[in-house]
Amino acid sequence: MNKDTIIKILLGIIALLVFAWVWRIISGMLIGTLIVTTSLLSVLIALVIQIVIPIAIIVFVVKLIRKK
Repeated sequence: MNKDTIIKILLGIIALLVFAWVWRIISGMLIGTLIVTTSLLSVLIALVIQIVIPIAIIVFVVKLIRKK
């Protein structure tokens, strides 16, 4: 395992930690929003946060690791 691979793995781990931290903050706000109102916009935002963003981060990390 060379230096570049180790750096890419560490960057991936840091990105996942930051994502988990942001997810916790935003999901806490969304849970409060969804309790108050069940508008379509709130549901769409929740779906984007729970599905699209994690997939985008995973794809980014995989591309970062596979890039040589």
